[in-house]
Amino acid sequence: IQESTHTIRIDGEDRHFRVKDALLYETLSGTMEARMGWLDMLSIPSNVLRGLITRSPDFLAANLFRDAGSSWVTSGADIRPFTGALKNMFSGDEDPTWQALERSGLAGGFDNMNDPKDFSKYMQKGWTDEGLIGNKNSAWNRLTWLWDKTGRWSTRSDMAVRMDVWQDVVSRMEAEGIHDRRTIEAEADFQAMEVLNFARRGASPYYRILTALVPFTGARFQGIDVLYRAASGKYGTDPFAVQSGAAKMRFMSRAMTMMALSGMYWLLMHDDDDYTGQTQEIRDMNLIVPSSILPFDNPMKLPKPFEVGFFFITVPEAFLSWITSETDDRQLVNTLKKGLIDTLHFNPIPQAGKPALETIVNHSFWTGRDIVPQHK
Repeated sequence: IQESTHTIRIDGEDRHFRVKDALLYETLSGTMEARMGWLDMLSIPSNVLRGLITRSPDFLAANLFRDAGSSWVTSGADIRPFTGALKNMFSGDEDPTWQALERSGLAGGFDNMNDPKDFSKYMQKGWTDEGLIGNKNSAWNRLTWLWDKTGRWSTRSDMAVRMDVWQDVVSRMEAEGIHDRRTIEAEADFQAMEVLNFARRGASPYYRILTALVPFTGARFQGIDVLYRAASGKYGTDPFAVQSGAAKMRFMSRAMTMMALSGMYWLLMHDDDDYTGQTQEIRDMNLIVPSSILPFDNPMKLPKPFEVGFFFITVPEAFLSWITSETDDRQLVNTLKKGLIDTLHFNPIPQAGKPALETIVNHSFWTGRDIVPQHK
């Protein structure tokens, strides 16, 4: 089959069509995933792991915290970090912003995990839930109902910051007084999607394979892309600020604010027992809230945003610790290496084979240490 042909399935069989229009071919090529039948089987471990992680309560809280911090720096929107997103998460299905984004098809969940892969099965499941066909009270249907319910909360966690951005764009454009309602909502929908656009996949089959086999790869790649575009002044929720260069200055201002706060945090915490008592991995991935200011005895760990947190919190923190000789060269290199490999997700090992490979080589790619220590 030549590159100028496109394949679709008709009555369960592959049919090949020659496409002469190059632009039309590029558009249609986005549906070529259907030709990779073997990919569904190999992606099962990744999908299961992604589904279990994104439905856990600790992930819901961590994702909300990370997204709020990242979006505050990269989007340039006038949002209230954390408090606004927390309010949105529990606002309910009757919230006008939630309804507007759901109508626009943006409630696809983390990494678009809610998008139906088989529309026929998706419709049949909906009819079963409504009691129109089958037995909705069967043990299996009750189990899938619980799975979908927890997935709904995962979607809420992903949508919370998007709702914040949507509301900010609507407020700004309404204040300008020169736009009709359809234009305002279209722009707000677009900017809410661009907070982290899981639908931006391109036509490369290699990228689709990688994102299917390695969990969260799509989210990390899009996060890096958003950070790059924001730092270069090519992204912001206000198009006029992007054109004038104000978006880039706002990004730099907020990034420097986060770095300054990171330095203050390290000065306050570097000799605290609750901080020094944590492993390097935990300190690199979390902000430690000491138990001395909490109503309970154990410190609290607040997860850092991924890309923004690595560059503007972890890296300044690591260099301050290295400059003051509290860590050596090896520890500094390990922090930077782990951040690039794990935080930025430059580890393309498929989930289906990763546990076996770690066992064979006796090395954890997460901690960077031996699984079974080798004692001399």
